[in-house]
Amino acid sequence: GYVMRHEIKEGLLKSLHKLRPKVHGNRINLGHKLAFATTCTDFGLPTVEILAFARRGKVRVAGTGFEQDLFLKREHGRGAAGARALIAAPDKPRDVTRRLRRIARASWRAPVIVQPLLRNHPALTGLAVQSLLTIRVFTCMDPTGCPVVTHAMLRSIGKLEPDWPTREEFAAPIDLATGVLGRLCSDRRFGPDDRTAYHPMTEAPVLGRAVPLWPDIRALARRAHRVFADRLLVGWDIAVTPQGPVLIEGNSYPDTEFLQRVHDQPIGDSPLGPLLAHHLQRLEELDGRFRAEV
Repeated sequence: GYVMRHEIKEGLLKSLHKLRPKVHGNRINLGHKLAFATTCTDFGLPTVEILAFARRGKVRVAGTGFEQDLFLKREHGRGAAGARALIAAPDKPRDVTRRLRRIARASWRAPVIVQPLLRNHPALTGLAVQSLLTIRVFTCMDPTGCPVVTHAMLRSIGKLEPDWPTREEFAAPIDLATGVLGRLCSDRRFGPDDRTAYHPMTEAPVLGRAVPLWPDIRALARRAHRVFADRLLVGWDIAVTPQGPVLIEGNSYPDTEFLQRVHDQPIGDSPLGPLLAHHLQRLEELDGRFRAEV
């Protein structure tokens, strides 16, 4: 009943995605953050503003507000690789020219985009210090082509916290009906007692805590999948800010191994199982027809 990395990364999910029509003419590369943000803006999905993007030492400014705290991430990439915040000390002026030079230097390694640094909703206080918490919401198309929310979990990423002595990712399952959190676990600790009712880095309570604006988060995930309908299964990262839910990115090849550990349940026994079984059956039937024609 488990769906592991091999099935997701080595072609099976790619074949399942191809069951979906190319609603925009071409399949949008969800890993390309600039293209993703542009599509979100075009369709009115709440996402993070892009202030600038830089390649090979050249910065193209697309917005204003470089005096505020900023967040840099690679234009194309996964797993928060190369992502970091630019936070100025309160007693020092925020020199825009100096900041743009720093952004230009960072772009020599890989193209980067620059966005405002978002803050977490106050109801999530204690689960992070500097980093932005995200809600990973899995949606899958049902047999009629409508997106269904099958899983959700709150994620806290250690490598985005400069003062935490770990690069672990922590996550807690979210009850789909109530938005209440379960026990927290790590992507690097696998012992039977490594599920905790509190955050091991901050000691803030996790178990039983309610995610704010949960109905809005679910609705945003479904709405996003209707826009990016050329994918069968997507793992959405959504931040909960004081202004409401914001779509950060979509993952068309999401990590299912950690998802199953967080929920302590194989995908085959989850709401995603019957949906995948249906689409796998369709894929098998199409393959049989192709072989018969050949």
